[in-house]
Amino acid sequence: MICPHCGKEISLPKPAKCNKCGKEIVFLITHKGKKIPVDIETWDGKTMEFIYGTNIPHFETCRVNDTVPPNAKEPDDVIDVPF
Repeated sequence: MICPHCGKEISLPKPAKCNKCGKEIVFLITHKGKKIPVDIETWDGKTMEFIYGTNIPHFETCRVNDTVPPNAKEPDDVIDVPF
């Protein structure tokens, strides 16, 4: 397979597992040539190119992203605005 961005010979991506939630993902290439993790169920298995609207980025479905990071800061000043 030839990469549409660089013209080099490449092979199809191999499935991987998310380091955070363990779900099976695959890394596809965006139109800018960057890799993006995608839920494997939304990949057709024939292309390396990320297709918006067809492939679902794993960032949207990773359940670990729903939690608040342990180093997240609380707002120091909460201002009550009278209406």
